[in-house]
Amino acid sequence: MIANSPQHDAAVSTEHRRLRKIVGEVGQLCRQPLPDEQFYPQYLQRLVKALTAAAGAVWLPDGNGDWQCRWRLDTDPARRKADANRLQRHLPCARKAAASEEALSFTDRNPAGAKEDDAVFVIALRREQEPIAVVEVVLPVPAVQAGRKQALAFLKMMAGLASARGPAKPNVPRVAAATVPRVTTAAVPRAEPGPASLPQGIARPLQQLSAFACAVRQSLDLETTGFLVANEMRSMLGCDRVSIAIANQDACSLVAISGQDAIDRRADNVRQLEALARMGLQSREAVWCDRQSADLTKKLAALGMPRHPAGVDSPWTHLGILPLRESPDDPAIGVAILEQISTEVSLSDLQRRVELAAPHAAQAIARARDHDEIFLRKLWQAIGRTKRLCATRGKRLLVWLAAILLAALFVGLFPIAFHVHGRGVLEPTRQRDVFADVDGVVTEVYVNHGDQVQPGDALVKLHNSNLELQLADVLGRRRAIQEHLAAIHRQRHEEQLERETTDRLTGQLLQLQEQLRGLDQQHALLLEKQNRLIVRSPIAGQVATWNLDRRLMLRPVAAGQILLSVADEAGPWQLEVYLPEADVGHLQTARTDSVQPLPVDFLAVTEPAKEHRGVLQQVDAHAQLYDDHGHAVRVLVKIDRTDLPDTPAGATVRARIQCGERSIGYVWLHRLVGFLYSRVLFRLG
Repeated sequence: MIANSPQHDAAVSTEHRRLRKIVGEVGQLCRQPLPDEQFYPQYLQRLVKALTAAAGAVWLPDGNGDWQCRWRLDTDPARRKADANRLQRHLPCARKAAASEEALSFTDRNPAGAKEDDAVFVIALRREQEPIAVVEVVLPVPAVQAGRKQALAFLKMMAGLASARGPAKPNVPRVAAATVPRVTTAAVPRAEPGPASLPQGIARPLQQLSAFACAVRQSLDLETTGFLVANEMRSMLGCDRVSIAIANQDACSLVAISGQDAIDRRADNVRQLEALARMGLQSREAVWCDRQSADLTKKLAALGMPRHPAGVDSPWTHLGILPLRESPDDPAIGVAILEQISTEVSLSDLQRRVELAAPHAAQAIARARDHDEIFLRKLWQAIGRTKRLCATRGKRLLVWLAAILLAALFVGLFPIAFHVHGRGVLEPTRQRDVFADVDGVVTEVYVNHGDQVQPGDALVKLHNSNLELQLADVLGRRRAIQEHLAAIHRQRHEEQLERETTDRLTGQLLQLQEQLRGLDQQHALLLEKQNRLIVRSPIAGQVATWNLDRRLMLRPVAAGQILLSVADEAGPWQLEVYLPEADVGHLQTARTDSVQPLPVDFLAVTEPAKEHRGVLQQVDAHAQLYDDHGHAVRVLVKIDRTDLPDTPAGATVRARIQCGERSIGYVWLHRLVGFLYSRVLFRLG
């Protein structure tokens, strides 16, 4: 097979060396303090060269929330002239890349000046999670059909190098002074020139080591210490990336990557680094690999470790997996993974520097881990903060405590008026519902809403066909019996009858007379029912039902059905208040403690600005379920009608019943206390 031929292996090796050289140049370029005008053109030139791309571009924010192309590189000037609208077509790609944390690829169909479609690869360079630039690379589609995934991975790695250019220190959270010693790099003694000073070649490494030892001990937080170790070790060793993982029994969790403020644990490179860290925990010695001398796979296999992940097949020159131990006989507490892309630092120099930095890093991590494992650490820290607060701000704290105590006493002891609230309806005391006495159909309505009526006045007329048929039947049978009686009387007086015949006629006469009396009674009852077809007012008052013609005319009604209401608005009025059952206990207690009737303040919705006064008259002995008020107890309140001359009957009222005095805290919180007792404490008990 061609893939196994010596020519193919030589070509692959040559291509790897070319890519490693370019990556090393980019790494060296990223470490130089160059302005954007010098960095991005050189970076873009090497990126296009590494991918053998047809074109490339760097987009920067334009200050108006959009992106503009600042640097553009085309390997074919003729194509650049022919495809003048490429930047306008690729602007949406740059916007999508700025909104994503991954490398994206798009297809540019039939661009001008090209024989085939283009594959556009874009990725955002980020600093502190914010996009600072977007890099674009354009390749012909046929050239990347088999290697699109590899091109995206390479572009993401190159973007990571550029994003870490001039990295800022991680955001170290403030730690209490009682738990962290104040150590700064300014406390490191400087080597002054003079007879007693060390040579510059020895003094400078010692100063770097002392500054590193002090810097990694600035915090007792385990995660913050990991960030400090990763960034300070990268700066001291001069390598391109340092990753720190903390051991947790048999697992190993990545806590810091130099140059990154946060770790995306779903990313493939993070999972691959954690896999390498787990392998490092199994080794007693550091695992080093130099691409020019050995392959990492062989070294891991010699240690009896599983096959290394695909993530180590990156263009690094030196790779080190370093177990961190406080002493050689102790188990590893963490793993440091060192990656060197450039060839500025040799493997021997890197190992020599690591030997100096590793013990300090291990001690700092062990110190932070021991602090993190203190029993009830957060409780002791809270107590310590309270103690410091009392020591530094004791007077102010005492003032606040005294103010809180006085406020609690005021709320718990100072009495104010206590009320229970409910909603109700304002109605006349004398109010009657008018019912239908018999079944029928409404044929006439004699009154309208608001008409004044007197007792016995006709209100509604009904028609009952069955009643008329029954009345006609009774009258017909009564007439037939009367004619039969008249015939018997004539027969008895006009003829000379035998005694037997006379006795028979007498019996028939008595029977017919009895039937006639029964029909007379039925006729009287039917006439009474017929009279009740006219519905009359039971009291003097005013018709309170609205739109009677529309509600009743030609409607069939049954006996006992309410037709309308009549209210005596000129007489006394009353207020019906529906009190929630949760407040009935307060009301009954206040009634027991008070000799006089409880006063009630209320206001009608029709006149919300005017408040009225009444007295409690009666409390229903049973709670009922009302459609508009839920479970409630009806309370009757006596009022003075002269105070409400313009308020119509049936107006909605909001009322509050005075139930004595209670403390401010009880008035404000009695519902909450009742809820806690009924819903929480009662269930727990």
